[in-house]
Amino acid sequence: MDSYFIKNTNFGQFECPPRIKTVEEYNKLATDILDNTAGCIEPVIKLAKEYIAKERFSAGGSLHIVLSDYNIRDSDLAFCSGVACANNDAEGQDIANLMLAMNMEQREKLLEGLYD
Repeated sequence: MDSYFIKNTNFGQFECPPRIKTVEEYNKLATDILDNTAGCIEPVIKLAKEYIAKERFSAGGSLHIVLSDYNIRDSDLAFCSGVACANNDAEGQDIANLMLAMNMEQREKLLEGLYD
């Protein structure tokens, strides 16, 4: 099984397999979001719940200002995508970029689904 490691000076080194495993899987999610296909937000809610359930991301990790503080403008998401990239946080970057593809209503629905 292929895996990658994230190195963060605060947390040490640990295995963190990505939840989106293929380009096709990512592109399907993004296309469904852009097409506003019924049920398109649920897989991203699941990804985000798994992301914040990890102890090191309990405060939202690279996506803190989005997932914990509810800042969901394009500029907020682009910022978080950059933070995730700098932190070698592929999972956070995927979530931020998928949220960038969402309209505001979809983003709000994702945040509502995180904590219900």
